[in-house]
Order: sequence, then C-alpha cells, then structure tokens
Amino acid sequence: MAKEWIVKYRKKIIFLLGLFLVFFTHFYMIGQIPKWLNADEAGMAYDAYCLSHYGVDRYGNSFPVFFINFGGGGQSPLYTYLLSVLTYFFDYSVIILRFVIACASLVTGIFGYKLIKLRFENLEASLYLLLFSIMPIFTIYFRTGMDCALMLPTGTMFLYFLSKAVLSAKRKDYF
Repeated sequence: MAKEWIVKYRKKIIFLLGLFLVFFTHFYMIGQIPKWLNADEAGMAYDAYCLSHYGVDRYGNSFPVFFINFGGGGQSPLYTYLLSVLTYFFDYSVIILRFVIACASLVTGIFGYKLIKLRFENLEASLYLLLFSIMPIFTIYFRTGMDCALMLPTGTMFLYFLSKAVLSAKRKDYF
C-alpha cells in the first residue's frame, strides 16, 4: 500500500523535497553564513541606506542610475533600489541585505524548473531543483550580494519566456 502511494506521488515528493532544500540551503542562517561582507555588499548596503533615509547615494547624487563603488566601478542599480526599499521599512541588517539575493535565488529556481519542464518531464525538472539546492556554486552565489548577482535570475527568466515563445510560435508570447 505504502509502496504504491510512493510510486504514484514520487514526482510530487521529489518536487517538494527539492523546493524544501532550496528554501533551506538558501535561507538557513543567511545572516551568519558567510561571516564577512564583500566590497559589493558593503557598498550597496551603504548606498541603499543613504537612498532610503536621504534620497541620495553616498556621493550625494539624487537617485542615480549608475552607482559608483570603491575604485570607480559601477554596481547593480536594481539590487540597490530593492535593498533601499527593504532598508526603509526594516532598517539595515545583514539578513535584510542578503534577503534580496535569497529571493532572487527563488526566482532562478522557479524559472529554471519551468524552463526544464518545457522540454522534459516533471521528474527531470524536480531533479534540477535538487541539484540547484545542493550545488555549492549556487548556494554561495546566492548568499553574497555581488554586483552581478541579479544577472542569473533575470537571465533565467528571460530564457524561460523566450523558450516558451519559440515553442508556442505565438506573437503574443513574444510580448
């Protein structure tokens, strides 16, 4: 009886296990692991704090499109503005700083799952979630708010919608 139930619902079990592991590995002790902040995280946190409290970045520019980080390089405006909204409501903490990128990891997981599901079955897509949850490159990448950290979620989302449009061959899907 139990064996038949497992066989019948194995795809859903693997999907839920993968989803749980993604949540666990990407959100567990998010404020403590890693113990350090990199230069991009520190720069974005300070810019977000200044934006949320004073409406300017650390150099006094009012709501800039291009943020200047240490040494003259730029940083992600999307990450900084998302972080400034959270900083306005919840004040600054390392958990809030990394919450933005942890939520972006969920976007990568969901749209990666949907992208694989377009071509393969549920089992392969659920296995993607399992791999996405345990591969160190993704867990570390989505625990540090690096400058280019939002490229992977936005790129995955773009690939999903482009693939869906190409497979359906409908003009409305391209929009």
